Amino acid sequence: MKVKCNVRKTTVKEKIEFILGIVLIIVIIWFCEVKMLVDINAIEWLLENATAYAISKNCGLSTQAIDKYKNGVSDIMNMRLKHAIKMTEYANQLKKQSDVYLIITFFDGNQRK
Repeated sequence: MKVKCNVRKTTVKEKIEFILGIVLIIVIIWFCEVKMLVDINAIEWLLENATAYAISKNCGLSTQAIDKYKNGVSDIMNMRLKHAIKMTEYANQLKKQSDVYLIITFFDGNQRK
């Protein structure tokens, strides 16, 4: 007994739609990862709480560029992506260090200078 299988061939249009769907999913995943790597609030916190020199040394930007962001001459929304990622990482690193310092100070009972 022969079993007949009705498998139809896919058209070129269907193949293109499938590929475009996969590309769209990849772009969405990439965008979500990049979005999580850049935190504008963290960058603003960093600009308020760290010196231009420290940011420059740790993030690879010139002190002049940092001063422009600090003084509002340059908009942080127009910052290069690689700089925004580095500044976000540095801000998060400093926040963790300051949180540890606050915890130590709280439990130690002495304020270190």
